[in-house]
Amino acid sequence: MPYKVLLVNAPSEGKYSLTKQPPLGLLYIASYLKNSGVDVLVLDLNVRSGWRKEFLPALRKFGPQAVGISSNFSNVCQTAEIASLVKNSDKKIRVVAGGPQPTVAPEEYCIPCIDYIIPYESEKIMLDFCRSGTGAGIPGVLSCRDDDIRGSLAKVERAPVEDLDTLPFPAYEMLDMRLYYTFGYRALPLASMVTSRGCGHGCIFCSQAVSGKRWRRRSAKNVVDEMEWLVKRIGVREISIEDDNFTADQGRVMDICELIGKRGLKFHWQLQNGIRVDCLSRGLLKELKKAGCWKLAIAPEVGDEDSLRRIHKAITLEQFRAAASWCREVGIVYFGYFMMGLPFEGAREMEKTSSFARELDPLCISLTKLVILPGTPLFFSHPSKAYSEKISYFSRAKDRLLERKYTRAYLRFYARPRKLLEIVSVFGLRQFWKLVLNAFDLFLLRRG
Repeated sequence: MPYKVLLVNAPSEGKYSLTKQPPLGLLYIASYLKNSGVDVLVLDLNVRSGWRKEFLPALRKFGPQAVGISSNFSNVCQTAEIASLVKNSDKKIRVVAGGPQPTVAPEEYCIPCIDYIIPYESEKIMLDFCRSGTGAGIPGVLSCRDDDIRGSLAKVERAPVEDLDTLPFPAYEMLDMRLYYTFGYRALPLASMVTSRGCGHGCIFCSQAVSGKRWRRRSAKNVVDEMEWLVKRIGVREISIEDDNFTADQGRVMDICELIGKRGLKFHWQLQNGIRVDCLSRGLLKELKKAGCWKLAIAPEVGDEDSLRRIHKAITLEQFRAAASWCREVGIVYFGYFMMGLPFEGAREMEKTSSFARELDPLCISLTKLVILPGTPLFFSHPSKAYSEKISYFSRAKDRLLERKYTRAYLRFYARPRKLLEIVSVFGLRQFWKLVLNAFDLFLLRRG
């Protein structure tokens, strides 16, 4: 009998989410294990509103020896709840936590209902865990009974996948693709892709805990092979690239675009996660457009040069202005990503961020309140301001200045008839209504 593993994507808060994308990390682990003879089932609770009623019947029907839960800082409590349900159902099932938050804050998962933590990239380590049958003594597997789990984490040697082309494609066949979407799509079903891992840049707010700082890429052929597989075998009509640094090698991007054309592939795709504008040119945008890429995002984060320097963005405002101009010229829709709540920010800096968002005039903006995560440079310099139960993307407790400036920035950007009509003309009324519901949801969460 093959070893049986249930891989669970923990749900996050928010009723009217603008994005529900496939759990790529779990899907890579699932395909890797499946190819090695492990019996795997993926359960994405993030797309199931009634997951508390559905989980236990699914668990008992599958009967796994181990349950792996992917967790981030926004669903630590839900992860603990899922683990508790597993142990209450069958104490013999081993529960493993992985993902960004267990990697940077393993002590949060040292609770009776979780047995092990697997940090960093975990395809290979999870297979070792399954082959061992118990998980005990496997390098890279941390016991939650360890009194010094952070010290043990520091001794774990990263084992990143060096040749990403050797990984099997994510196990999309295990999901109902009708449940996934992102804000701003042209066709469904929609799938996500990563064509590289790691980020060598030094933004002080960003965590690269899982994949590390060394950038590793898939070959252009391997990338387009997966695109073709998604379109022809899985039935996908749009693909969202989720890389942190898709355009780091512009020659590779050119090759990807050329191969899409040579194979006659017709599908919509977008760079939803954002690209660095210092790795962009007018010519590259034209090739992206020609190959079917219709939308991307740029991320100034702030609105003045001094703040850009202080967050170590290593990009200038003028470079963002140029990128926005090229997108308009070529005809690619662009979003803008911004943040507020940096420790050095006052009212003046927040106003500049709001003003620069309107100056760049992307179709839409995403404005988040900074959450200082463990492992980031900001965490080490400002540990007292790090995330907590009262600090999240949605709320910053009693930070009234931030709440006021945040609300004002959103209203000044979106409460313009021209902007609202522009959004409706590009996305239609259905997606526009989701944007309205999301805004209402955020309003309730901030006051919850």
